[in-house]
Amino acid sequence: MDDGVGITLFWLAIAPYIRIAIITFLFMLVFRHINLFILNKGGTLFISLSSLLIRFILLFVIQPALVVVYKIIGSKLGPGFFKKVESLIDFIKNLLIALPDKWKNLFSKKQLVQSRYKKITFILPLLLGCIAFQWKEVPLVTAWYTAEERFMKEDLGVANIDSEDARERVMAWVGIFGDERIVLAKGETKFVLKDDFQGGTVRSEPRKTSLQIHIISPNEPVTYLGDKAEDSNNVVWYKVQTNTNQEGWISSRIITIQHD
Repeated sequence: MDDGVGITLFWLAIAPYIRIAIITFLFMLVFRHINLFILNKGGTLFISLSSLLIRFILLFVIQPALVVVYKIIGSKLGPGFFKKVESLIDFIKNLLIALPDKWKNLFSKKQLVQSRYKKITFILPLLLGCIAFQWKEVPLVTAWYTAEERFMKEDLGVANIDSEDARERVMAWVGIFGDERIVLAKGETKFVLKDDFQGGTVRSEPRKTSLQIHIISPNEPVTYLGDKAEDSNNVVWYKVQTNTNQEGWISSRIITIQHD
């Protein structure tokens, strides 16, 4: 196995939500000074522009609308109601004016800022890891998985395989279980579909585009015949025999070893 592919497999063998936490932690650690600078200057600029936009809306949209509403139904609500609304608007405007300076003051004490950043460096990766574990369909998480898969294929030329498959290949590669033939014994090892698959295709050749020979159902075992191959996407295929004595190839992505 190529060293680059081996390192990639080690990385993929780590659970996806842990990979997100690791990358976030390293990013926070390595780019600490840049992140603090962006938070300080960029945050101040963003808050200033947001404050200006909201004040513009209050001045030229909300207040004129209130004047119109007051002319239409002012007699019903009474002047006291609109005075309270205007007081609330003035309070919000004063708060928005003060926000940029308050944000700047957060970064005036360097030791306090660095202490808080250290805490965030540990808390944020854990938080993102928990989100990725619990809610896999969150846009941030799906964007991460898509970017990682594209990086694997385009930059490294390696297919993005699932963690369980990667762990099995890594353990066989480093020899944790000794000779791989002990792990996968010809005529004795049986495979079944992984829990999240409802059907699996046995094919004539070790590639996805080859002829379909048989469709196995959940809990239907197939027997390992001792041969394996790797396709152009670095997916491992095993030669197997079905219960109806048909021989063919099945992808390692969809199967796991059947344990008695």
